[in-house]
Amino acid sequence: MQEGSTAWLRGPFLLALAAFLDTAAYRLSLPAVAFFARSGLGSSMVELGFFTTAFFAARAITAVLTGRRADRGLRAGLAAAICFSAHAGVVASYALATSWLHVILLRALQGALNGVAWTAIQIAVGAKVFHAVRGRAFSIYFFLGSLGAFAGSAVSPWDW
Repeated sequence: MQEGSTAWLRGPFLLALAAFLDTAAYRLSLPAVAFFARSGLGSSMVELGFFTTAFFAARAITAVLTGRRADRGLRAGLAAAICFSAHAGVVASYALATSWLHVILLRALQGALNGVAWTAIQIAVGAKVFHAVRGRAFSIYFFLGSLGAFAGSAVSPWDW
């Protein structure tokens, strides 16, 4: 691919679009899961706190492991796509939960998938752009991810 070509934009654009869509979907599911756990399963506020803790702990652990794996060769775009796809299945699985422990396990799985996906997608963005525009590519990627969080909250039927 020649440096004057714009074909290199396709990959990073699709990755940034994935960041937007995944973050929007996550923000839509967040209050729905909390509402379901609180109203449907009778979870306490402490248990809701454990949901968040499980998510972030699993995400942190898998992000470090993914970074380590990336140093030894990782098909980052494929890893991100697989995790984003599996993430949709996890969100759908909340409807099958019958206790707060099930929800904690699903939130931990969701966090683990996000730890892999977000690390892999950032690696893929960096690998797919020319060094001269890498900063701008990451900026657009993070901007669209943040915009996805806003959009997900804005269209959410749940009152924050």
